[in-house]
Amino acid sequence: MERLSGNKEAAALHADLASRGKKLETAFQALPNATSAPYEQMKTLYEYIRDCGEEDLAIVLARRLNLVPGFGG
Repeated sequence: MERLSGNKEAAALHADLASRGKKLETAFQALPNATSAPYEQMKTLYEYIRDCGEEDLAIVLARRLNLVPGFGG
């Protein structure tokens, strides 16, 4: 939609997010289950979620991955 209104920067951002999302989807579908995802793949998922603006979910995942100091469990 942004491309139609002339906002090329936003269109490029959304295209990047779509591409990254598709790569993540493919990577997760290749796993036997989500709990077998390696740490680096989960960190990539966190970065994607954060970049999509889903701050609450990103914080929860960051804590789970011990990316947030002071999280005890």
